[in-house]
Amino acid sequence: MAVVATIVMTMITTIISWRSEMKKAKALLLVSLVTAVAFAALAPGMAQAHPHQVCHWDHHHRVCHWVR
Repeated sequence: MAVVATIVMTMITTIISWRSEMKKAKALLLVSLVTAVAFAALAPGMAQAHPHQVCHWDHHHRVCHWVR
């Protein structure tokens, strides 16, 4: 009888622990998803926001101009 009680208690503890881990995994997945969506929405704007130089060779001379 004590062995059965020990097995049942172990199973209950494992299930409770598993449910807690599943909550953590779901929360991590949700945070990761929200972060990925936010980055996908903001990345094009960040890439276009800063001005940078574009250079090319024109008739043996390097020609650069600023673009946004």
